[in-house]
Amino acid sequence: MAPVKQFLNVLLGVVIFGSTFAALSANVSDMDQLDEDDRQEFNAGIARATTCTKARDFECAAKQLNQAKKFVNGSRDRTILQKAAESLELERQFAIRDDAKRKYSGERLAVETNADNAEKRLAENRKANLEERRRANVARERQREAETAAARRQANTELAAYIQNLPGRMQGEMDEANARARGSSVAEDRAKARRQAEFDARIRDMEADPNSDLNRDKRARERERAEARHAESERAAKREASKNAALANDARRTADMRQQDETDANARKKREADELKSRQEQEAKRRDEERRNQELRDSIERKRVAEAEAARKQAAAAAAKLAEQQAKAQYLRSVASGTRLVATKCPDGAGKFYATGTRPNIKPEVVACVDVHYRAYCPGSRQHSNGVARNFIGMSGCFGDTYDINPKPDCNVDQVRIDIVEARVCGG
Repeated sequence: MAPVKQFLNVLLGVVIFGSTFAALSANVSDMDQLDEDDRQEFNAGIARATTCTKARDFECAAKQLNQAKKFVNGSRDRTILQKAAESLELERQFAIRDDAKRKYSGERLAVETNADNAEKRLAENRKANLEERRRANVARERQREAETAAARRQANTELAAYIQNLPGRMQGEMDEANARARGSSVAEDRAKARRQAEFDARIRDMEADPNSDLNRDKRARERERAEARHAESERAAKREASKNAALANDARRTADMRQQDETDANARKKREADELKSRQEQEAKRRDEERRNQELRDSIERKRVAEAEAARKQAAAAAAKLAEQQAKAQYLRSVASGTRLVATKCPDGAGKFYATGTRPNIKPEVVACVDVHYRAYCPGSRQHSNGVARNFIGMSGCFGDTYDINPKPDCNVDQVRIDIVEARVCGG
């Protein structure tokens, strides 16, 4: 009977232990479920805050962060909450800077537009003035050309007559020049000598004519008429000399006019060349100024685009980093919630208690190496042993993942309870 009674006592203890373990397991499961709900609420709040931050709805983001703050559980959650708040503040600064840039760009565009309009009006006025001056110059030039053409035709007519008689006049002028050097005109001397010889011959003929019955009075009258003709011939010679001198003056005046026309033409060409050069220089200056303004606008635009792209990349990197941190945190929470550790003994001869157990196989494996922090204690005892299952892969048993529970609990190994505190990245 004693062995049977002993067996019944052992069986009763096993039943009682099983009931107690089931109750404790149910309580742990309920606590895990509550922690999981809090984590889900926390993660959902962080995700909504991130979405509001990206949309630059800062009031919404702050509200979601305050809501997520209620479900913070542990330092990891506080770190994630702080990173999300920093991301919100960073995006708020980006928004303020973008608003300032848009305001600056709008003001600069207005200034540039006004400057462009003023430059266009100035260019139009300058063009109108140039056109008016050009028309006035064309009118004056046409009038000048008409007057010059008329004078040229008159001069050409006079020049043609002058050139036609030029050889004889040149010879005469040379003879006259020589005669003036001697004190008289050769032509005049010759003509005068010829007329005087003719006059003397006629007088001699009249006086020597034996048949002439002219008396002294008749010869006197004849001499008077001859002298009158001689005087008239002298006057005609002087008139011819005056006419030749006038023609020479006309020729010189025509040559002077032609020289003046050439001078005027050269001056006009120089003036037109100077005006063209001035217009070209002004146009080159305008194009150069326009090029510099365009380069300045392009530089400002490139800088703005570069700054916007840098801000976008920085925000994207921060969001990616935050998402990666959130994914790691969620993965570690899932590992912690799915890991089960129990106390056992191994044939090491030292009588130590070891923690061993399993962990969930979660895909994708966001964190390759995981340390599981646990707390071992005896039921009803306030003392506990904290430990870390480093690089825990979930291979249960003495030949798998085993971790020394130190200090050793005071109860039997099968009474030891092990709670999972949290899962961290190896070395974290």
